[in-house]
Amino acid sequence: MIVWHALGNDSEQKLIELTDRFNAQDTGVTVTLEKTGNYGETLARLADAPADARPNAVLVDHRGIQDLAVSRLVVPPAECEVDPAPLLPVIEATYTLSDELLAMPYNVSTPVLVFDRSQFLAAGLDPANPPLTLDELNAASAQIVESGVAPHGLVVYDGYGPWFITQYNSRRGEVTALPDNGRGGELATSVNFGTPEVTESFNWLVEEVDSGRA
Repeated sequence: MIVWHALGNDSEQKLIELTDRFNAQDTGVTVTLEKTGNYGETLARLADAPADARPNAVLVDHRGIQDLAVSRLVVPPAECEVDPAPLLPVIEATYTLSDELLAMPYNVSTPVLVFDRSQFLAAGLDPANPPLTLDELNAASAQIVESGVAPHGLVVYDGYGPWFITQYNSRRGEVTALPDNGRGGELATSVNFGTPEVTESFNWLVEEVDSGRA
């Protein structure tokens, strides 16, 4: 069984570990992993590969669901007798298009805020009540910097931009791709990144960086 993937770091190591564990069980099926570059390269390679050169399974991120739906190059999990019952509803919805579950998630991720309890205490903040809003995060960040505990109160991953749009839109109940994030039976054909809410969020982030707090 050939599996294409584009994972790296801890996710790749976990996949290798699970694969080795499975292969050690001597089930009669041997899984061979093949790293294919990034997700875009993986999808392009899948589209170009002749039928006899395609893998048995391919790992792509949620952005590849529309491509897989259009290509019809994958067999939906339901046809493989895979039970999606353990999936959280929001996870199942992410990998579903037109009421059909197109993929089984190997792992899912979302941005989270991690804070240093010792720095909170040193700055006079209560670690039992971490910030829950951007305004609260701004205030906590400023207090950490002003107290001299750390040169910055917030460190943001430099690839956070797409998450900043999609996650905040999701929390506000707004769509990012039109129509209906591509989930209503009609494939998404455009995106709307210029809403006042998205602009306000990015202006907040720019201000944090420019001020030195982030």
